[in-house]
Amino acid sequence: MTTAIHPLAASPPAGTVLLICSDARLARRYIVELASAGGPHRAPLATSVAQAEAMLRDWTPHVIILDQTCIEASFLVAASPDTLEPTVATLTKYAPVVFVASAEHRDALAFLIAAGSVDLVARLGDFVPVTVGLAVRRAHIGEMASSAAPNERERARNFGETLRPEVNNPLTGILGNAEMLLK
Repeated sequence: MTTAIHPLAASPPAGTVLLICSDARLARRYIVELASAGGPHRAPLATSVAQAEAMLRDWTPHVIILDQTCIEASFLVAASPDTLEPTVATLTKYAPVVFVASAEHRDALAFLIAAGSVDLVARLGDFVPVTVGLAVRRAHIGEMASSAAPNERERARNFGETLRPEVNNPLTGILGNAEMLLK
């Protein structure tokens, strides 16, 4: 089962999803849904954007779930386009963001959505499974990308090993002929 951990835990979190939600009951629903969707075994929980940024200094998740309640709690008012885009854009430096908010914020985040940095899930009906589905998909893509990097390095090294004799053999012949010409 997925469990939330406190950001001040001794070891860095092992999960691939950072959950930012100031509503305790909603955070619990996200965590339960992550567990049932085959998500990470641990999903660190931040109750504010500032707390999440502090956690992100030491750890980089594959995806961030950001609930609108944190934005409103940070600014003590409804999130405006002037405060919303810079706040979400700051988080996209670390990982893609699945932002859960009312649909009216779509225009404020249009650039980030078009860039593929943000997925917006409207807070209508049962939005938690949709949010978790997007987050698990993004986390899976992030894991594949991070595991592909060593494979690319290994393939490049193997290519160099394969190419070495094909380059060295002709060079050896050229060097031998050059030495005979010098004598």
